[in-house]
Amino acid sequence: MIYKAFDIQYDTDGEDIEDLPQELYFHVDEDDGEDAEEVICDGISDRTGWCHFGFNFEPVSLTFSYGSTPDEIIRMATNIQCPDGYPMTIRSQDQWSWIAAAVNMGIDAHLEAFTQSTFDHTTGQCLIHPNEMHILLRRLEQVDADYEDDEDVIEGRADHPGSLRQDILTTLDIEEI
Repeated sequence: MIYKAFDIQYDTDGEDIEDLPQELYFHVDEDDGEDAEEVICDGISDRTGWCHFGFNFEPVSLTFSYGSTPDEIIRMATNIQCPDGYPMTIRSQDQWSWIAAAVNMGIDAHLEAFTQSTFDHTTGQCLIHPNEMHILLRRLEQVDADYEDDEDVIEGRADHPGSLRQDILTTLDIEEI
């Protein structure tokens, strides 16, 4: 189960630290007997390097409106399910062109680029690094917006960059509606 920690009361020894996250997400394997509060308590300090006086937390639904899935949720789901990378075989020329458009954007406004994923256009094989899946999905959303603006696109077509994004998220047990 994934939990969101919020209202974190950091112990900064009186220092004014502006960059401390107000929300963090954690995976808790309750089937293995992990206690959510304990995992989150330790996790906040591990991730931020700061102790805390307390926090609130709640389980997270993995259903989001289109394009609103937090990057941290995507990274977490990909790391849990595909720690060695998310393999894809692209057989559609349209899908390959959408992925190529997403990858070829270079460094984006988030100062992120693909540096660990592999793409082989001759075989259609892709291996998306778990820490880069959120980049691919965010960029597919942008490619989808550009695609929808294209007057040559057949209206009502079921296959589009946004559907590829949603299909990938579905395999990660995340739903966007």
